[in-house]
Amino acid sequence: MRLVAIDIGTTFIKCGRFDGDTLKETWRYPTKDSGTVGGDLLNRVGDYELAMSSVAPSAAQNIEKAMKQPIFKITPQSQKFIKDFHPEYGADRVADTVAARQFYAPKENLAVFALGTCTVLTTILASGVVDGGFIALGYHRMISELQVASPLVETIKDADYKKYTFDFGFTTNDQIMNGAALAQVGIVERWLRLVREKIGEPLVTVATGGNAALLVGQNNGSEKLIDHIDPHLTIKGIQLIYRSSK
Repeated sequence: MRLVAIDIGTTFIKCGRFDGDTLKETWRYPTKDSGTVGGDLLNRVGDYELAMSSVAPSAAQNIEKAMKQPIFKITPQSQKFIKDFHPEYGADRVADTVAARQFYAPKENLAVFALGTCTVLTTILASGVVDGGFIALGYHRMISELQVASPLVETIKDADYKKYTFDFGFTTNDQIMNGAALAQVGIVERWLRLVREKIGEPLVTVATGGNAALLVGQNNGSEKLIDHIDPHLTIKGIQLIYRSSK
């Protein structure tokens, strides 16, 4: 099977090329450019089959118009790996969870975090049934919301999101960056505490998304929160779901 998996998120369109089960390469485009990247994507796809998850309907329509072949779409109903997904669950969330269960926790309780535009948790029982989750603003979006307060716009408009410490800040900029980063880690910690109280151990934790490695990919002086970080979890899930549909 030769497949290009496409994950259309709020901020980026992420693509992965599979030869069989091997992920050969990945690339991405800004989602805001969905109307103009079709030609490049079409050249890259060639004679590969296509499967897609999307949380941005207009961008998905632009990509579909540019392609010359049908695109298999990920939905809660298109997969057979996990039970009781609510029909409104996002396609990327479905793909993340399928891949996390298949690769990291086929028989254990599972907590899957996506740390991107939003910070998202999905929990799966060892029996393979969805147990619920949470959604909150992500790290970048949290900082962007602070820009609404006009006195802070000039302070953080050129912020380097990687430059934070888990300590008090002295300048306003430092306080914003450090506070937002620590808030995200605090969200993960508190959600995990509730998961352990509710569904117990053993529990496998997996994280993906653009901010996963940045925020929870190292110890940072506290207990290890996440067992596995996989930046390609979504496109791997797309490939698994597509393959199982054949």
